[in-house]
Amino acid sequence: MNLIRQAEQQIFADFVQVENVPEIMHSYIVPHARRTVYGNARVFVFKQLLEAPPFRVWQHHAITSQVTEIHPHVEVPGLHLGVTLSSLSVYSTMRGGISEHVQQGDLNLFYVTHEEKAVTIHPGTHCFFNIGFSEAILPSLMDNTFLETCILPAIADNLRGGVINMNPVPLDAYGTLLLEQIRNPMGCNDFARSRYIGKQCELLLIHFFAQLQKEPVEYQPLTNKDVNSIDNVKAYIKAHTTGIRTSELCQLFDITLEKLQDGFSYLYGTSVEAFVILWRLEKAAGLLTTTGADLAVIARETGYNHEAAFVNSFTRYYNCTPDQFRKL
Repeated sequence: MNLIRQAEQQIFADFVQVENVPEIMHSYIVPHARRTVYGNARVFVFKQLLEAPPFRVWQHHAITSQVTEIHPHVEVPGLHLGVTLSSLSVYSTMRGGISEHVQQGDLNLFYVTHEEKAVTIHPGTHCFFNIGFSEAILPSLMDNTFLETCILPAIADNLRGGVINMNPVPLDAYGTLLLEQIRNPMGCNDFARSRYIGKQCELLLIHFFAQLQKEPVEYQPLTNKDVNSIDNVKAYIKAHTTGIRTSELCQLFDITLEKLQDGFSYLYGTSVEAFVILWRLEKAAGLLTTTGADLAVIARETGYNHEAAFVNSFTRYYNCTPDQFRKL
């Protein structure tokens, strides 16, 4: 992938050690990623690629002192879920197409082609994050009716490239959590990290398409007391992965079941039940990575009464067994 016109391109180096990276970019480093630097007199671009089949994850970091265009190219046309993480918005244009304003923190689905694509960036430091994937996995990510009536026709209308979704999806608390897990994955080996990243990519895409399908609803604003209660519920779940029942959470934090369920989804973009499962298996992945504890012990510490139930749940979630995740 060439991030700048071939005639202007100069490969500075492959970063092997974090110490080689300019200090301004230290906060963006992803240690497990393949790293390459490109640049010229106007712009300095740092590319990171993570392989997590069936997904390919890119992060591009650019530093420029003036308004500059960079020109990404792809080997195979396909879909990309993209978000700009820096404080500066950008303009993206396919050759001959309409310039599209991409705001910070908005998730957008792009169809990227062999056509030349110009991304206009303004002076400063930029960070772009993209998940590339094939149309073939779309049926596993959303309702079939929504796929056939909305997404596939939109893709067909944008085969020259561009944004697929009519409206951007803001990166909410749940999406941010998944994104950070992709950028800082658990796993003590490449196999485990690949499975972990792939699962988080899948969850982020499912969440994105679910948000696209949501009908606007009138929601009764939460009081400060409600918000505090729901925040406390979230903190409690993260601290106690065993013995969690929604009804008991309501009693413990003085909130109605309806307020908890609707408010949790409103604030964090997912249900209480889904968050409990996510956090249990996150804790399990951490224990597998950092300890030598038996699977039976990890199962008990993450809320599973039986080792077999834990193994089945973990395997379905990460598409690998706990032993595979842990292996050296």
